[in-house]
Amino acid sequence: HVMRYTTHCLKIKELVSSGKLGKVVSIQHLEPVGYFHAAHSYVRGNWRRQDQATFKLMAKSCHDIDYIRHLMNKKCTRVSSFGSLNHFRKESKPKEAGSATRCLDCPIMGSSVSFADIRKTTIEFVLMTWI
Repeated sequence: HVMRYTTHCLKIKELVSSGKLGKVVSIQHLEPVGYFHAAHSYVRGNWRRQDQATFKLMAKSCHDIDYIRHLMNKKCTRVSSFGSLNHFRKESKPKEAGSATRCLDCPIMGSSVSFADIRKTTIEFVLMTWI
């Protein structure tokens, strides 16, 4: 995977392999998933249901786990993942949303709490930074 070949990852691999860091006994790695990506892909998107796709750790972090295995040059013996679905729950739905079941059908589109508008703004920002 591409993580193995980035400049900073190559340097970390070099340092670990050289022994200069001593014996590595634990690695703590964070895979930050932005709220817009989490909502788009894992709450409402293709990976929202484990029975139709896979669990989030595999879907989002398999490359990170591969990199850690590569870094250590041995198989992982234990991986843990934690998180929860705190926000996108029926009981957290704004009353103003009425009977809408999707952000795009919501009558509060255009307000500061509209996920669809936040997502649109984020996508426009990303496109602007790449143009």
